[in-house]
Amino acid sequence: MRRVSRTLVLAAFLVMAGCSLFRDRHVNPAVVCSFHAPDTVRAGTTFEVTAHVGLGAVSGFVVDHKEIVRAHTYLSLRVWSRDIGGSIRNDQPTEVDITFQTRPTRPGPYRLVAPSPYADWHEVEKIITVLP
Repeated sequence: MRRVSRTLVLAAFLVMAGCSLFRDRHVNPAVVCSFHAPDTVRAGTTFEVTAHVGLGAVSGFVVDHKEIVRAHTYLSLRVWSRDIGGSIRNDQPTEVDITFQTRPTRPGPYRLVAPSPYADWHEVEKIITVLP
């Protein structure tokens, strides 16, 4: 079963990478800095995960869209930002909190991950314990 889950997650990442080739060049991957989620939840219970996201190096960036890949014991989040080029431009980075809901169905470890859009950044990860 793990092999099937890993294959599905890999296929989803390849589809997302392929689709990103046809996106607007003003849309860029954002950096997920951290997750805020409970340490333990019960199987079948919906809970919220809040991701703290850096959208851009200067103000004027907004969330364009988010992509979520779910599997039984895995959740991957990727956020995309767009530079709207507004009149307010300063050196303050644009940071937001994005909340989404998920519901693990099986007991055991549940892995939340945000792949880094840049090679020099590390992957943000949190393991949640799912109780029966």
